[in-house]
Amino acid sequence: MIIKMKIVQLLGLLFLGFGLHAQNIPFAFTFGGNGNDGGYDVVESADLGYVACGQTGSFTYGASDMYMFKTDINGNLLWRKHFGGTASEGAKSIINAHGSGFLLAGYTNSYGNGGYDYYLVRTDDNGDTLWTKTFGGTDWDFAHSVCTTSNGNYVVVGESYSFGNGKEIYLVYFDDSGNALDSLIWGGIGDQTVGNVLEYDNGKIVFTGSTFSSDWDQYLVGYDWIAQSYVFQNIVTAPGNQLAYVAQPSPSGGFSTFGSHELTNGVEMMTGVFQNDGSHIGNTILFIPGEDLVLYTSKIYGNEFVTGGYRRQVGTNTYLPTFYHLDQYGNYLSGGALGSQAFNATYGITAVTGGGVVMTGYMEGYGPGPSSALLWKLDSNLAGSGNPSPVVSVSEADPQAVSSIQVFPNPFFETLIVNVPADLTIKEATLINLNGQKFSLTQVTNGTYQTSTTLADGVYILQLTLDNGTHYREKMVKMP
Repeated sequence: MIIKMKIVQLLGLLFLGFGLHAQNIPFAFTFGGNGNDGGYDVVESADLGYVACGQTGSFTYGASDMYMFKTDINGNLLWRKHFGGTASEGAKSIINAHGSGFLLAGYTNSYGNGGYDYYLVRTDDNGDTLWTKTFGGTDWDFAHSVCTTSNGNYVVVGESYSFGNGKEIYLVYFDDSGNALDSLIWGGIGDQTVGNVLEYDNGKIVFTGSTFSSDWDQYLVGYDWIAQSYVFQNIVTAPGNQLAYVAQPSPSGGFSTFGSHELTNGVEMMTGVFQNDGSHIGNTILFIPGEDLVLYTSKIYGNEFVTGGYRRQVGTNTYLPTFYHLDQYGNYLSGGALGSQAFNATYGITAVTGGGVVMTGYMEGYGPGPSSALLWKLDSNLAGSGNPSPVVSVSEADPQAVSSIQVFPNPFFETLIVNVPADLTIKEATLINLNGQKFSLTQVTNGTYQTSTTLADGVYILQLTLDNGTHYREKMVKMP
């Protein structure tokens, strides 16, 4: 059964009447620096703030890092963190960890067994690292989603070229110390993609994505870690490409998947409806002539869903970050979009205390750099506040903009010479190793700093905190 809805009048979908409400005041901000930054997932913290994760090219030890930042309930930035090594890292998923703190899942090109590996970072409530872990083989492995389990453990899922035939789905079941307890490979002939994973019953998880034969088809898989057996495996075939990005238990029972259906006449927004045993009931389709519609994320909202993705007018390069309010069967109720100047999308969403949702995503043209991480909050009526504004200025967001600072020698032994302009003062000088540990430098004379004699050899990031509130960072090498 396929239910199609054609919406010709676009104004109601594109732009809601954005108004302020007393409860959960909406906002739209971008976060990042002068590099390429983006947001992929967001959670509400125990103190009712918001913590988002993604990838940063602005605040980094290498080419890119995992990006994590926290705001208060009104979107004011409280802190930001980045994790990685000398190559490329990024975060695709964040959850509230068992007990306290957060768990991030993504990928690393700096650590692990092969080209890319799953990268897990466990932090405390302040975003400080408790442990890191990599999973993977000798080829490329990318984690996409992580979830808690009811017995105090976790499951991470992603795509792997290291195991099986082609690109397979790779799941790892692990404890709160990052120790692997079990793993699972799912796939077959052709490549597979995966969206998310979640526990829907004690010990039972569900994950969704797409599998390729002659074209892409959506699948839904249930697995029982306790019984070590599949609960269901269902591949839904249809003409064109069915791309599923997220699965949720449905308020009406069973499961719903969200994504897109690509046909020759355009891209439709797709909601798949499944029974408890994984059998497919049908798809609900939202189709707008001349528009491409894609869903990347979804959360249960009362007895309904709020989803996010993008919309694009065919023939243009303008992608609008969007949200859609759908009923329990995937039928369209309302929606909205932000303005756009290039490629933009919402990738993560969470329902918040008191009503409303917070979304994160990728935003071009509304920050100091080429792209920024979007944080977009809707109130309990799912109304927003208009197009986003950056929460930091260019000078605050670009820690390497003070080009007149000179640091030498590099490589160094125990002493560093730091020259700064006469109108600047260094408040603090630290070295940060690739595990995130900080080591204070002692000022011996004006412009001369001494390192600890016990400082290990290797790569460090020199961070200078200046009296005007900006930071200067430079990669340094400590020699024996």
